[in-house]
Amino acid sequence: MNQTLFKIITAFIVVLISQTVYAQSIKTDTSSKAKADSVYKSLFNQRGKTLYLELLGAGVYYSLNYDIRFAGKQNGVGARAGVVYFKSQGEGETFAIPLLINYLIGKRSHYLEIGAGGLFFYHKNRYDNGFDSKRFANDVIKNPNINPADYYIEPNPYGVYLTGSAGYRYQPLKGGVSFRLGTNIISNFSERAVFWPYLSIGYALRNKAKLNNKTK
Repeated sequence: MNQTLFKIITAFIVVLISQTVYAQSIKTDTSSKAKADSVYKSLFNQRGKTLYLELLGAGVYYSLNYDIRFAGKQNGVGARAGVVYFKSQGEGETFAIPLLINYLIGKRSHYLEIGAGGLFFYHKNRYDNGFDSKRFANDVIKNPNINPADYYIEPNPYGVYLTGSAGYRYQPLKGGVSFRLGTNIISNFSERAVFWPYLSIGYALRNKAKLNNKTK
């Protein structure tokens, strides 16, 4: 009788301990998941900011860019502004600013990016004398004594191209190396639009998780 009672009490204690350990493990898992969710929400709900070098794309050859979200989160509406400069012996020099509004769709560092804007540029070709040869050829037939100097026109060095983009963006929530890959479309209003690929690598500025006391 005593042995039977001892076995019953022992079994009861073992079951009680096992249930306590199991309940504690569930509580720990739940707490860990809650903390992970809190960290993710804290990082996601901070304004995304990225610096990157883009090859080809909106800058035609390359561009250095700064990208920021308008709202205090990693996705949604934002903008990018960049700078381009190149100089060649035959083409003169060009300074340009790609400026686009963009929208990020996605979460957890992976996004679909779509954007639209313009490439505003200044181009000065020192070998371009601005001579209107077509108009001169038409007028000289009518009047051989016209002055060629009247047909020199100073070309307008300023211009703008319309541009749009669509592609994939990886931008880590905690900050770090980011990259983009996609296609760009460029149009100067008068000629057929050109599709232009882009590839960029950059750095997403670091964010720190802000946890409340319940999840620390």
